[in-house]
Amino acid sequence: MDEETRHSLECIQANQIFPRKQLIREDENLQVPFLELHGESTEFVGRAEDAIIALSNYRLHIKFKESLVNVPLQLIESVECRDIFQLHLTCKDCKVIRCQFSTFEQCQEWLKRLNNAIRPPAKIEDLFSFAYHAWCMEV
Repeated sequence: MDEETRHSLECIQANQIFPRKQLIREDENLQVPFLELHGESTEFVGRAEDAIIALSNYRLHIKFKESLVNVPLQLIESVECRDIFQLHLTCKDCKVIRCQFSTFEQCQEWLKRLNNAIRPPAKIEDLFSFAYHAWCMEV
């Protein structure tokens, strides 16, 4: 086998095809409030008025004081800002989730993040199932 042929074959790992995104925390003391699945990468963790909110490439997780909401992104139909400080999420299974924020700016930032996350993928490989499968094959 000549030199050129030997170097044309490369082994690509899942973490190279579907790399983890860098976590952005609104507060340095915040930790990701759930165990991530294979291929899942938490992008944002922050505080709502009475909850901790986290967004990954797979789910939206809101941990209230006495309850918890864990919604796959593909289940979210729409997100809108109501009453200036409140996010309303409508799910495809007819659930409505409300999350109150302390400031208008914080509410708008999470609205932008969620709308970007639920946007249809630019290419099919952007679906979470591909990252999940690739990372499972590595284990």
